[in-house]
Amino acid sequence: MNPLTVLALFKRFGWPVAFALLACAYFFEHSALTACRRARELDAAHVAQASATALADDLNHARLVEHHDATVAKETQDAVELSLGSARAAIATHARLHSAPQAPAGGSGATGVPIAANPTGSIDPAPAQAVVSVDDLNACGTAAVVAQGWQDWWTKVSQQDGDR
Repeated sequence: MNPLTVLALFKRFGWPVAFALLACAYFFEHSALTACRRARELDAAHVAQASATALADDLNHARLVEHHDATVAKETQDAVELSLGSARAAIATHARLHSAPQAPAGGSGATGVPIAANPTGSIDPAPAQAVVSVDDLNACGTAAVVAQGWQDWWTKVSQQDGDR
């Protein structure tokens, strides 16, 4: 309370009344402060409880997402391995039927591809053996299956991201 207000109360009402008014003012001010402190303590407790609940929810959500992602990764890996086996079997069958040449030691080299037209001006007919080597077919087949696996994995994971 302002000191001038206290002096004005003393002057106008005398000591007993001014003292009673000051005591009432102190009581109400103290009560208001106590109520404010209690409200802050309750707010702090509520914030702490809400933070703990939110943290627990976040950890639970993270575990669920991690489990889902691991499941999708396992399913996708199994599908890729199955597709790789199928692709390699198809390539082996194709190589057996078309007697594909082996790639030279320095890389693919695309054996069997005609370089230029023959002197008569017509294009050479397809060679008797396969144009692409088995090694190149295996590399391309593996790359295509793995790329499709990544695409499938990303589709499944991003669908889950929409649900998160």
